Amino acid sequence: MKIGNIEINDNLPPLIVPEIGINHNGDFNRAIEMIQDCAAMGAKIVKFQCHIPYAEMDEIECRKIIPINSNESIWELIERCSFSEKQEKILKDLTEELGMIYLSTPFSLEAVDRLERMGVVAYKIGSGEMKCTPLIEKIAKIGKPVILSTGMHFFKDIEYAVSLFGEGYPLAILSCTSLYPTPYEKARLGRIKELKEKFPNISIGYSDHTIGNQISYAAIACGANIVEKHYIGNIENIKEYPDGEVSMCDVDLLELIEWGNDIWKATRNDDGFYAPLEEEKQTAKFAFHSIFPKREIKKGEVFTEENITVKRPLMSVSNHPSAREYGVILGRTAKQDIYGFFPLRWEDVGDVKE
Repeated sequence: MKIGNIEINDNLPPLIVPEIGINHNGDFNRAIEMIQDCAAMGAKIVKFQCHIPYAEMDEIECRKIIPINSNESIWELIERCSFSEKQEKILKDLTEELGMIYLSTPFSLEAVDRLERMGVVAYKIGSGEMKCTPLIEKIAKIGKPVILSTGMHFFKDIEYAVSLFGEGYPLAILSCTSLYPTPYEKARLGRIKELKEKFPNISIGYSDHTIGNQISYAAIACGANIVEKHYIGNIENIKEYPDGEVSMCDVDLLELIEWGNDIWKATRNDDGFYAPLEEEKQTAKFAFHSIFPKREIKKGEVFTEENITVKRPLMSVSNHPSAREYGVILGRTAKQDIYGFFPLRWEDVGDVKE
C-alpha cells in the first residue's frame, strides 16, 4: 500500500501516525504549532478529524451524551473543536509545505465532500464509522488509499467493511480498542497476527489508546505496519484536552519514530532461518569450549571427570573435540602420553576401555 510518497509494507519501517485529532481544543493557532512540532520530530504524516457538527450529529440527542473522557456533551465538544473548511485547508497546506501528508477522518458524508475539495491524498475511517455503509461506499468510489480502524466490532463486521472496498483496494486495517485510556490487559495485540493471517494482502497496523509508548513498541514487534497514536505536544494540563491522557508529547513522538525503526530492524530484518551469522564467527572463537587435560595423562589411562575439563577457546573442530563431545570422550582411553595443558586432540583419544 502507498499513501502519497509513503510505501507501507513489511519490508519497510512502520509508519507512525501522530493524531492531532481535536487535541488542539479548537485553538487554530495551537493546531498550527502542533503541525510544526510534528514536522520537527520527524513525522511523515499528521492526522486530523473533519467535523461538521450539524451533518454528523443530531443536536438534541447528542447534547444528552457525555463521552467517558469529557465533562461536556459530545455536541458541545465537537462544536467547540471544529474548524471551518478554510481553516482546514490552511492546515493541510502548511502540513504539505513542511513535507508531510495531511490525513483526516471524515465523520459525515459532507465531510468527505469537504476533504475532496481540499484535495487530500488518502482517508482515515474511524472505528465509529466502520459500519457506516454510505460513508464507506462514498469513499471507496473515490478510490484513494484508506486506513480503517476496527474498535468495538466483531470480525464479521471487519470482513463486511473490507468487502465494500473490493479486491485489491489500497487499504490498511488497524487493530484498535476503543477505550480511553485502554488498560494494558485490554490492548489485544494478538489481533495484529490474526488480522495478518485473515488479510494477507492488506497492511495491518495498530491504533494505540493506552498511556505511554509501551504498547506501540510491542505492536511494532508484533508486525504492525502502521502505528497511530494521539499527539498533544508539550502541554502541562493534558487532562484539559479531549484525548490528552492517551496522547504523546514531543519526546514520545520522537522516540516512537526512532525506536520504532530500531524495533522494526530487530524483528523484520530476518531470513527466518535459525543459523549463526557470518559476523558471529569472531565471537565464537573465544566463546566456545574445547576439552583440556587437568593434569598429565598416561597412555592407556581412561578419560574421567578427574583428569579432563572444558575451557575456552574452541580449537579447530577437525583436530580437537569440542565441549559438546565431552560425554563421548569420557570412558575412552588415551592413545599416548599427554603432557602439559594443551587442548585435547582427536589423535589423543582411543577406544572405550573393555
